[in-house]
Amino acid sequence: RIQNNEISVINIERKNTQKEQSNQNERTNSQNKRAFSCFCFLIPIFIIISLFSFGKSEIIYNFALLYQKGEGFDQNYTKAVELYEKSSKLGNSNAMNNLALLYKRGEVVNQNYTKAIELFEQSSKLGNTYAMYNLAILYTYGEEIIQNYVKAAELYEKLSKLGKKKS
Repeated sequence: RIQNNEISVINIERKNTQKEQSNQNERTNSQNKRAFSCFCFLIPIFIIISLFSFGKSEIIYNFALLYQKGEGFDQNYTKAVELYEKSSKLGNSNAMNNLALLYKRGEVVNQNYTKAIELFEQSSKLGNTYAMYNLAILYTYGEEIIQNYVKAAELYEKLSKLGKKKS
């Protein structure tokens, strides 16, 4: 049987535990708010650094990646495709390659091998080794393109000279 003074001690301990939990929740919320405000502070810095380090097409490409992955923004494939297209039109070979992959796979956009091949070729001409590899694979296996071992071999050879391990 529990006496009144024991009940009081239990109630005090319970209140202290609740208070500690509340304090912990407040600390966690405060830390989360600080982390979010730091992240929000970093986005403009990222933009400024990008402006000085890269061209406009690179900034647009980086934002497309963020939207595609849902990093820093809600994941938005439609916005990512829109930004990849803008960056591609400005000559960004990475954006061309990523957009080509989306067209090839039919992710977010309607599958369109013709558009994918066109983008892989443009990106390859700009020296993008990932696009060269992707195009070589298409020629090797004849995926929605006439199988062409000669073109595939040329691309693999070019990749090996550039030191890509994938080839």
